[in-house]
Amino acid sequence: MRDIAPFSRIRSRRLFWVYVCLVFGSLTYLLHHQTHKSRIELEVVVTSNIPYPEVPQEKLNSVESLFSALITVRDQGGHHIPALMHNLNMTRSLMRCLEASNCEPNQLKVVILGSQYFNDELSGFNGGEHIWARSVRIALTNLNYTSLVSMNDHGELEGSTYWMFQLVRRLVKVVIVSPEWVFSCVKVVGCIYSPTENPDGVPIWQLFSYFFWTSPNHPLGSGWTLSPEPYPLEQASYAPNYYLGYSVEPNCLNHPFVPPQERGNRMYVMGKYLEYFSGGSDSAWAVEFYNDAAEINGISFVVGASPNPAIKVKNPGAGSVLPKSIVNYGLMPQKEFMDVLAHSRMLVGVGSPYTSPTPYDALCLGVPFLNAIKNWNRLDPWNRDYWDIQHGLLKLLDPPYVYNVHSGDKEGFLKAIKGAMTNPLTDRYILERMMMSSVEKRVQNLMEADWRSKAEELMKTLNETGTGEVYKL
Repeated sequence: MRDIAPFSRIRSRRLFWVYVCLVFGSLTYLLHHQTHKSRIELEVVVTSNIPYPEVPQEKLNSVESLFSALITVRDQGGHHIPALMHNLNMTRSLMRCLEASNCEPNQLKVVILGSQYFNDELSGFNGGEHIWARSVRIALTNLNYTSLVSMNDHGELEGSTYWMFQLVRRLVKVVIVSPEWVFSCVKVVGCIYSPTENPDGVPIWQLFSYFFWTSPNHPLGSGWTLSPEPYPLEQASYAPNYYLGYSVEPNCLNHPFVPPQERGNRMYVMGKYLEYFSGGSDSAWAVEFYNDAAEINGISFVVGASPNPAIKVKNPGAGSVLPKSIVNYGLMPQKEFMDVLAHSRMLVGVGSPYTSPTPYDALCLGVPFLNAIKNWNRLDPWNRDYWDIQHGLLKLLDPPYVYNVHSGDKEGFLKAIKGAMTNPLTDRYILERMMMSSVEKRVQNLMEADWRSKAEELMKTLNETGTGEVYKL
């Protein structure tokens, strides 16, 4: 028996275990008694202080009565818990198909989404990692895979990712977690699979690191490090991580394309922090660039910026005065932001943040992007291989889609602004790799590949060369 008492510290986790035990208890019954599938091993001990919904035992094999009970679970504020609702709907659908013997081809294949970003995106977060997570989850749903979202913190080995795996281990194809979780797991006998010490552990070949950046971040290297971008296209020296990618279509296609003639003469500046306009190293453009461009072209600039909460200053008002040509809308809800962007003539990058999804959203809305080159080879300034640029993958595009301009180049800045005004995009532009259909193909490849065989080949090579740690598979 395993004691899960430590996880009753947080109310939402207690409610989570209520859900897990009831839903998967019912799922086990259905799999074993109604479909004659291989029985799922179920071993959970729930402490007595966890509140159970009032569900008569005789009704636990009824999908609808179980759903009706669990749908009432709320957090302390009285709100639905998005991850729980997602899991509830997934398992409800799975149990229904088992009862009716009409499961979709992929429905009995489970992926555990253990990175915190999957939990957060269901709660409405919209950072780059969350947009990527949302695309992956939608692709899995479109392909009829069963996805379960855990509520782990980074490095929390005894949390819901591990127990979800234990509850449905016979159905699990892939477990996507943070790099911290993977590296912690392989060091703990009670977490990682071992044929002698922990036969119930998670096999390392089923674990994948969810990592936004360019380096490998998994004990098995690049092949098990999931990536949002095909970074080697930007620099050949970047690690060949497993490109899973994301799509901007689920978000941007919900917003209408605005014809150029219906847009105002304004540019949207991509800078969420006011410090980007203080003239420091974070800004690629001097203040007068904006004012001069506005005067010459008869335009205005808008931004949605606020002080950076990570930076403490003695005088909160210092450096927060914007150029007179820029109107600050402040932080906006996602829908309002997309509407403002769709009515703009250009998205102007200021040098930060790097590798944001926002320029892809802009192009999908028919808005070109000014891509700031922060550093370059002074002897060969147009050699893209040497560019340190705000959006590395978009450096491969040219006008009228992307205008790559060197930091501090006023002439280039003004030329790009004029180009966006005189030669606007007349339709959406979506890179093929960022279409939802492309993401679905890559997600399906991830789910259907023989990762154990790939890991066996890798372990054989490492054992022969002595170039890395060999794990039990």
